[in-house]
Amino acid sequence: MASNHSTVIRHWSAPQDNTMDRTRSASRNALIRTSMLLFALLAIVSFALAHVAW
Repeated sequence: MASNHSTVIRHWSAPQDNTMDRTRSASRNALIRTSMLLFALLAIVSFALAHVAW
């Protein structure tokens, strides 16, 4: 079972030349960056509203 799991991981981590996969990866990275930015902004606003000292 462990060898099957490592095969799946190797398959996922293998570089692919498909344009669709690159586009999907780029949009996923943009989504992650946007989510992180929104989370940071929400944290700053929350701390400001709670009057927490930095």
